[in-house]
Amino acid sequence: GGIKIGTFARDLSTATGTQAITGVGFKPSHIVFMACKDNVVGEMSIGFDDGTTHVCIYDDYGTNVHTWTSNATKSIIVLATGSDNSTAYVSAIGADGFTLTWVKAGGPTGTEKLFYLAFR
Repeated sequence: GGIKIGTFARDLSTATGTQAITGVGFKPSHIVFMACKDNVVGEMSIGFDDGTTHVCIYDDYGTNVHTWTSNATKSIIVLATGSDNSTAYVSAIGADGFTLTWVKAGGPTGTEKLFYLAFR
């Protein structure tokens, strides 16, 4: 098949670095992301990535209550507060998955659940 639905997690206290996602079964051309932290107000994002273009919309509750914001350089943004956040984008696409480069700012905590839809 040319479509894969998958899930993975990220400990938000983990330092800046990369996270390899494998087992897709093919080299993705485009990936859609949805991310959330259970039972927390805010901290949700929806993003798109093709390895070159990284875009998302995310819940900006930590900065501006009841607002969403767009971003044209990241495909995942988990915003706990304005200064406590984790962001990611696809930095490499391989034969069986992709690599995310994460940047941690401040002291975000907890486990983020991430879902993806990858297209061949």
